Amino acid sequence: MLCVMQALNFPIKSSKTLRASTRRKFLGYLWAPRWDTVTIDPARWHDLEASLRRVFDWTMAGTINAANIQKIAGLLVWVGRVIPGSTTFIRGLHRVLQLLKATSLPASQARSIVIYDHFLISEILHDITWWIDLCLHFNRSGCVPRGLRISEILTPRVFQSSDCAVVVNTDASEFGISGWWNGLGDSPGTRWLYCPLPPGITLSWSRDCRPGLSPDAVSVSSGYCEAAAVLGTLLTFLPIFAAENIVRPPGVGVWVWSDSSVVVDVWNFKSPSATMLPYLRAFSHLEALYNIRLHIRHIDGKLNTTADSISRTQWARFRSLQPSATLLPLPLPLGVRLYL
Repeated sequence: MLCVMQALNFPIKSSKTLRASTRRKFLGYLWAPRWDTVTIDPARWHDLEASLRRVFDWTMAGTINAANIQKIAGLLVWVGRVIPGSTTFIRGLHRVLQLLKATSLPASQARSIVIYDHFLISEILHDITWWIDLCLHFNRSGCVPRGLRISEILTPRVFQSSDCAVVVNTDASEFGISGWWNGLGDSPGTRWLYCPLPPGITLSWSRDCRPGLSPDAVSVSSGYCEAAAVLGTLLTFLPIFAAENIVRPPGVGVWVWSDSSVVVDVWNFKSPSATMLPYLRAFSHLEALYNIRLHIRHIDGKLNTTADSISRTQWARFRSLQPSATLLPLPLPLGVRLYL
């Protein structure tokens, strides 16, 4: 076409010509209609990490002000548009900005307010640390999130368990934590995991149920151990799923059945206590790293039979429920034991 235009004495500057391409940059994002994805330029993660580290240093040095927070919050909102789970870790910055805007000072002076309040500093650091950890992973591994489906930007997809590529059940008992990878459709599940509670640890409600327990044993809330079961299951199964499905669409659904309403509320309402905050951070990280949509839903304990039998080491019951299950559990990642 360029040669034809030149022959007709209509020369066109090649450098200003838009050639055929499978990806285009628009509004700072990379759009790939062929694969129905929208994501961020991988090079931007290095710039984002550098900006976050400057804000972190200013916060630790006590020189962070409202203008710095507003700038980095805007940048994170821009990035978070294609990483839905990340929006939780922008809230703290917005809360700080709202408190600073409540002052009676003019806007120009309010932007220069230096943060000294320890509570506000903690809010900022919680957000910034989560984002720095995410940038570190992407920049070191060279693997960046594939973002959203273009079709989901205007109409977010509502998942059901039957729509998800991975469906797992988790449980925690006075003996340990368990995870069970359900089969899809008519195919039975075969993969499972089990991790005993460390010596000297028991659930708060089961002190009298665990024989031979020392009087000095530390009681841990059942919600904390149930969250450890979810995290352990995800840390174990997601790498296997990713390795078996290298080419997969962005935003694949992962469904977790848990009989703990505490864990369900932590994920669905994104407002955990200080004890459960590390779990929310970890769940959100896994959602971003594996480019999945994580759904944690409640199941009645009486229906959670397979995971329940594993966590309670009722092996005869487990084999009768799942005769096709593997003989041995999957090896546990180090992260599971660290949380326990």
